[in-house]
Amino acid sequence: MDAAQAIKTGFAKSFHFSGRASRPEFWWFAALYLALQFAAGFTAGNSHTADIARKFTGLVPLVFFLPGLALCTRRMHDADSSAIPYLTLIVISVTKKLFFLYALRPNAPVGSELATMALDPTIKSIDLCVSLILVATLLYWMSRASTPGPNRYGPNPLEASK
Repeated sequence: MDAAQAIKTGFAKSFHFSGRASRPEFWWFAALYLALQFAAGFTAGNSHTADIARKFTGLVPLVFFLPGLALCTRRMHDADSSAIPYLTLIVISVTKKLFFLYALRPNAPVGSELATMALDPTIKSIDLCVSLILVATLLYWMSRASTPGPNRYGPNPLEASK
């Protein structure tokens, strides 16, 4: 599967949470996402394009969220695994993000216990460790080889396309 076909398939199957997705399909899709985020972040530093780039930086995750969720679910299926552990990672990640957004919100009382705790270097270190564990787990799951032949989620996508 080449890059264009992988990206096209990723977006075409945005609402397909059943079946399987190959490793190339996932990695080409992830590469496009990272390239767009990098480009938006890079241009955000330019004063002439900063406003547009900030909007674009926020828009990219919104556009890629549902297709990425479906793709990761199908990728888990490709290794003959349920997507429940992947969804657990998402819940942990979102909960962690919401805690910090709430604790460090602009109208938070100055010196509040929650804001002080969120700024504590120990909490920041724990947050970093949890983030690294989540990323490492996701990379491991998405890198696993396909189950040869058909499995309970359907035929092998690489064998089916030949």
